[in-house]
Amino acid sequence: MAVLGMSLVDALNEVLRSVGEDHITSAPGASDTGPDKDAETLLLRVTQRLMTMGFQENTELAKAYTPDGTGPQAGSGAGSADSTATYTVSSRTITATGAYSGYTFGSGDSVYVYPIESTANAIVEGYHPIASKTNANAIVLQSSIWVADDVCGVRAVGPLKVTVGTDILRVRSAGPSSYRKLVLNAGQVVYDADRGTDTMDNDDTIYLDVTKNLGSTAATWPNISPDMKEMIVSWTRLEYQRWRNMLTDRDTQLLQELAIAESTWARNAMETDKEIQPFNAFSALLAQTRAASQTAR
Repeated sequence: MAVLGMSLVDALNEVLRSVGEDHITSAPGASDTGPDKDAETLLLRVTQRLMTMGFQENTELAKAYTPDGTGPQAGSGAGSADSTATYTVSSRTITATGAYSGYTFGSGDSVYVYPIESTANAIVEGYHPIASKTNANAIVLQSSIWVADDVCGVRAVGPLKVTVGTDILRVRSAGPSSYRKLVLNAGQVVYDADRGTDTMDNDDTIYLDVTKNLGSTAATWPNISPDMKEMIVSWTRLEYQRWRNMLTDRDTQLLQELAIAESTWARNAMETDKEIQPFNAFSALLAQTRAASQTAR
């Protein structure tokens, strides 16, 4: 397979060379031990750490996310009902035998209701707030969804949450949601820090700048651009050399090479609420190299 920029083996050899280790011809296996495996572990860890900072090539701006429900009926609901239910307009009750047996009602919970194909109804499709759970077969809605008794499909019973993909390392409020403090919690669930909850409102579309994990595994390393690889390798050489050689300081030449590599890497625009760029190491590195040069004299 063609690799953009240096391969994983090339990168590991760059790291190993910084401490005088022999070159390798293939990447270490999962059960391997030794300097090459240590170098790979550190390289991939540094990769994820740097990617979390956010750069142009691994950041998608103002991506829209719509909350989805959780619970027994979580699913796509496309084409057919996850559970076929009857709607009773007089009591605003949705009945589906056994559908809610594993569901415990909580404030702010919703159920997704939609028309079933081949039935002539006008059920208002979407998330509707739940007023209470009657029993394992029935829930009561806060407001009416249609003017008459009817048949519908239900799914996604429970609190509404926004869950992002496992490849997302960091989120930042963006666009219409930029005034909100939205952060990423365990389970890849978005947490609203202002409101102190990860439960979102009905039809609460949120917009996020998302930072993606492009290649912090051996299999995905080829996805990274040449500039990013140079930056990652430069950082890893410093960390690996300091650890393997038990250095209290870093190699001046490697610091200079890192500063050059960092200067070519396209960073994201500075956050408006930050006084400094949190992932701009260039100016700090130049100061370190100048100080080290003066000491050497």
